[in-house]
Amino acid sequence: MSGNVLEMVDINPITVHDFNEVTLQGIKMETKNEGDVTLVLVNPRFDPITSKEIETKLTAIVDGGAKKLLCDFSSTEYISSAGLRVMLSAVKKLQKSGGKMVLSCMQPFVSSVFKMAGFDQIFEICETKEQAMASLKRVSP
Repeated sequence: MSGNVLEMVDINPITVHDFNEVTLQGIKMETKNEGDVTLVLVNPRFDPITSKEIETKLTAIVDGGAKKLLCDFSSTEYISSAGLRVMLSAVKKLQKSGGKMVLSCMQPFVSSVFKMAGFDQIFEICETKEQAMASLKRVSP
């Protein structure tokens, strides 16, 4: 045999369960009320791993009685089809209760995904938070 020996070292691999827990704990979706508008700062990654938790939070906001929802995508660098599904579900639920959702401040990649999916025809998308707030202010409570 040659002098080269490959030694196997146990590095305690991360299980899928551990990975999801770590990722879910990292979800950062801040909300605050500005008058009668609920402002949501959407997570930097909106993918299959984060979408369930984000959906739960958006549903709680709508079920809590919010009628005007501004989703700020300024921190969101990636959105998958799972994220699009969550947004569609949330806007339908909000509209069914007489509310309105406006999206703002999309990064170029996120904006292109919304456009490719035709979601720019479903959602009102504003370039700035101020434009989105003005649009929501025109809606009767």
